[in-house]
Amino acid sequence: MITEVFELGEGDVEWTSMGASGIDIKLSPKARAECPLSIECKKTRKHPAVAEMKQARYNAYKDTIAAVAWSPHCSGPEEAIITFNFQEFFNFLKEIRDERKGRTSG
Repeated sequence: MITEVFELGEGDVEWTSMGASGIDIKLSPKARAECPLSIECKKTRKHPAVAEMKQARYNAYKDTIAAVAWSPHCSGPEEAIITFNFQEFFNFLKEIRDERKGRTSG
């Protein structure tokens, strides 16, 4: 999904296996420029909470936003829910807004 949405090439996005160390979706520098997220993936019965967010932050790439993507047990990626830190999410939206303003006013 990330590859298609951001028109990335082969090798720009790699998914790690369950239990592997580090971030779960490894992004190339090009992919991080397009999608500045560090995503920790969970597939559990219970929605992830603080511990999973701490894990995502610990493993996050520099200058990206830590996030936890969660798919309920027995569901596919199309039903995944993503969790961000509230303040980081709004700072990210502000950056996008400011970037768009810069493109339209110049």
